[in-house]
Amino acid sequence: MKLFLSIDLESWAHPDMLPFRDLSSEERKRLDNGHMVDSIKGCLDLLKKYDQQITFFISAELYDWNPFIIRKIKDSGHEIAFHSYRHLKLNNPKDLINALELSKEFLKEFKPMGFRAPGLFLTRDNAKLLSESGFHYSSSIYGGVRDYIYRPIRNFREFPVSTFVYSDKRRRLLDYPRPMQWGMLRNEIPFGSGFFLAALPVSILCRWIDKYLDQGECVFLLVHNWQVVKPQAAGYPGPVSNSLNPFHLPYTFCIKNKIEYLARRYQFGRIDSLIHNPMNIGLDDPKSICRKPGPKRKPLKPVKR
Repeated sequence: MKLFLSIDLESWAHPDMLPFRDLSSEERKRLDNGHMVDSIKGCLDLLKKYDQQITFFISAELYDWNPFIIRKIKDSGHEIAFHSYRHLKLNNPKDLINALELSKEFLKEFKPMGFRAPGLFLTRDNAKLLSESGFHYSSSIYGGVRDYIYRPIRNFREFPVSTFVYSDKRRRLLDYPRPMQWGMLRNEIPFGSGFFLAALPVSILCRWIDKYLDQGECVFLLVHNWQVVKPQAAGYPGPVSNSLNPFHLPYTFCIKNKIEYLARRYQFGRIDSLIHNPMNIGLDDPKSICRKPGPKRKPLKPVKR
């Protein structure tokens, strides 16, 4: 497997958006109006249709809202990974410790190996804390899988969300944090982000995916559940659509058809397969690119935390 699509599973009414910041979890659940469950069912149906297994990075608050639908994701053969508790920016270890504490039941049941920081903002101190807490990997920066991580953390892998680098003649040295910033566009386009998956034509996306797959590299893409199945709630999309900021516009697009096209064209993989079989990553056999469905893999046993 070389192409890794992941879904960041969160409510569209998450509290790092200003209008919802002061609402309680129960108030935001009512505002969500069942979309979280509907979006999971829609994503699972799409993936089942094309015999795909992927990684879901889940905000653990949703487990408190409905643990049964989260279990259905695992029962469908997908990887359960951690996306903090309430989808708030984790500025320091104290914030992360609080998220881990609030997520104890979710972590105890699923024992996730992987983590993605909200907003892909992960500090080095928090990356170390994740490793010490039993996590095996993160996918919380933008870059290329061939790039070097400055002072890598022992027994902890970082799988960057993919960027198209204008000049890829040499490997680069990346460090935490590395979220998406507009200055980044001078050197690269983070086409693996939910923003650019929505904004770019599928022909360009496939051209760049094929370029890296042909070089034997891994490609990591992320999308949000509310981009695949759009909410019908009266309050949606609220601050996104009402904003005059044109950079918010791609997040209002429904990209279900685009994801379905990619699912027909490529075979996706679970990110935890790279932990169990590290030879899947990097410049191994460029002929092993994933344009045809491969055999089903048995669900992986969770690692004891």
